[in-house]
Amino acid sequence: MRICTPVWLALVLTGSCSTERIDPVPAPRELPALVAATDLDPDPDRVEVSIIARKTRTSFVPGVETDVWAYVDGANESATPGVPGPLIEVNVGDEVVVHFENQLDASSTIHWHGLRLDSAMDGAANHHDIVRPGDAFDYRFVARDPGVFWYHPHIRGDEQIERGMFGVLVVRDRPQEPGERVLVVDDVDLDDAGALVLEPSFEDLMGGRQGDVVLVNGTQRPSLTVASGSRERWTFVNASNGRHLGLQFDGGTFDVVAGDVGTLPARYTSQELLVVPGERWTIEIELDGTPGSVETLWSRPFLHGHATDVEDEPVALLDVYFVAGVAERISEVPVTPLLPLDTTEALVRELELTDNLEDREQPRFYINGEAWPFNAIIEGARVGNAELWEIANRAEAEHPFHIHGMFFQVLDPAGRPDERLGWKDTVRIPAESTVRLAVQLEPGDWMFHCQIPEHAERGMMGEIRVEP
Repeated sequence: MRICTPVWLALVLTGSCSTERIDPVPAPRELPALVAATDLDPDPDRVEVSIIARKTRTSFVPGVETDVWAYVDGANESATPGVPGPLIEVNVGDEVVVHFENQLDASSTIHWHGLRLDSAMDGAANHHDIVRPGDAFDYRFVARDPGVFWYHPHIRGDEQIERGMFGVLVVRDRPQEPGERVLVVDDVDLDDAGALVLEPSFEDLMGGRQGDVVLVNGTQRPSLTVASGSRERWTFVNASNGRHLGLQFDGGTFDVVAGDVGTLPARYTSQELLVVPGERWTIEIELDGTPGSVETLWSRPFLHGHATDVEDEPVALLDVYFVAGVAERISEVPVTPLLPLDTTEALVRELELTDNLEDREQPRFYINGEAWPFNAIIEGARVGNAELWEIANRAEAEHPFHIHGMFFQVLDPAGRPDERLGWKDTVRIPAESTVRLAVQLEPGDWMFHCQIPEHAERGMMGEIRVEP
């Protein structure tokens, strides 16, 4: 067992960055923009939207329609439903009201991944807030923190997210600029008829589903056309169940400027970026290819443990076509200082992640030897205190770890917060390693779990009660 080096350094990518073409560039398919949900309230400090969960059809690959479950804009029935669901855009300090209606034949919720909010609004199904078929629920909260967050179900998340139920919520602390893009990456496994393959294989259960069709904003290998010399800001949301994204760009380096929550205190330049399930990362990128040329954003293979069917070839995510024209230059985002949490007298909470893979039909995953929903709620935490969480992964595969409703700082071996990570709500825990977190406690009952839904739904999930 080892204490991890800063997580941003611990990349295990196969292959290397190269401008050599790996496969032919297909005909251009324009990158879809996320469609904003209709704001029903004229008050500039209040955003009110209607989100309906229902069965629909969408096209992941040209000429083929697939049955999905999706979130749709209840105030704009004429809009074409799709995956991801409606983009919810708010400003810091806004009151947010989401009228959720469940038109599925299965119970569901909306979990607001990464938001600090009243835990009764968290959608984790631990507050008797399960929304049964035909029922409705109003989520109400104040947008406290800037960042790009996402929303998804927290009941049978392994299946419901795979069916297409997820969307993005952006909390802004400055005006939107041209050249800002949100890129939601997901993958699906389609059979010969174009239907979703929902029955997981043993490899799916071990490492999380990894489909053969990789999507960006619901489209396989879309494209952008930009004026050479532009500089843009891209935020990646990894909404896939198990796929780890090893991002590299033909054009070379990019600047990493923001993580899960707001901008980073220490931006840095890199040729690669790992985005694990549930994470969000933002880069600023120079798009200075020669007019008439094409450069591609790739996801390089990442070896994260159990799964035996991970590709050994890079996957093309997005093609960028360069043209002559007036370049648009995004302004540089300011850094956000990271004040270390005071952990001098902090309670140390030890969590151990293990698994049992002997039953190939139903492998089990554990936190401290207990499997959800049969584990006890952790008591004794109090708001206003910080805690040190030492998460020891005893498994041979890594686990992305998510804490609901609370932010944390990832500590280096000397106990200092890693400024290249900033504030986090989701972090990778490499195999046979221990990661230390300084957690800022918020009042309420909160879930914590592996962000690979196949693992969380099969036991690797727990709950902590933080008293006021």
